[in-house]
Amino acid sequence: MAKRDYKLAIQLFTDCLESGRLPKNWIAPTYYLRGKAYRSSKQYQQAVADYQKAVEADPTMDIAF
Repeated sequence: MAKRDYKLAIQLFTDCLESGRLPKNWIAPTYYLRGKAYRSSKQYQQAVADYQKAVEADPTMDIAF
């Protein structure tokens, strides 16, 4: 993300989410960060969907609102 390679960031976050190996407490932040990468690459619908998934995974994640 720091290098603004959002396509790569999205792929890496997707790989992590699909692996099924993430600890439960990492799921919401991973969705949030992928949403942030989608937003930065102007893919707003995907960003909103990931922010919603982050909130579903952790309703206390205020930043995703």
